[in-house]
Amino acid sequence: ASVHAILDGFGGVSSIEELNGPKVHRLENILILGSFYHDAFDQLQLWLENRPNGSKYTYVVKASAEHDLRSLLNRRVEFTTTDTVNLPLPDPRYFRLHAACARAADLSGAEEYNNRILREAEATGVLAADGGSSELLDYVLMSRL
Repeated sequence: ASVHAILDGFGGVSSIEELNGPKVHRLENILILGSFYHDAFDQLQLWLENRPNGSKYTYVVKASAEHDLRSLLNRRVEFTTTDTVNLPLPDPRYFRLHAACARAADLSGAEEYNNRILREAEATGVLAADGGSSELLDYVLMSRL
């Protein structure tokens, strides 16, 4: 299945309609974070979960076991604006989808696998002549996109 089909079915987000080309750059899809937190968010090591008894724009911070973000865990984050017509808040569906992907990555051990590949990339000076490092090359190139 294509990534778009998975996002559409699993996350309830029409990725082709909402997150494609210039449509990706909308306030509903923007979250500004410091570089450390941005990297953790991008690598699915940090996510926001909707509070059960809060508004749809109130979240708690969660992180994978592998990441050292203990000081942030379970902190409350609330997005607000006084001008919802011209300044929309981040779409809660995107946070739900991101959180689902992050939890799946955390539970599946994908983060441990990614960390192993990154450590290998840092330690490897040259690629193997027999093609044995093709997985490493692919990962490094794809993570730069």
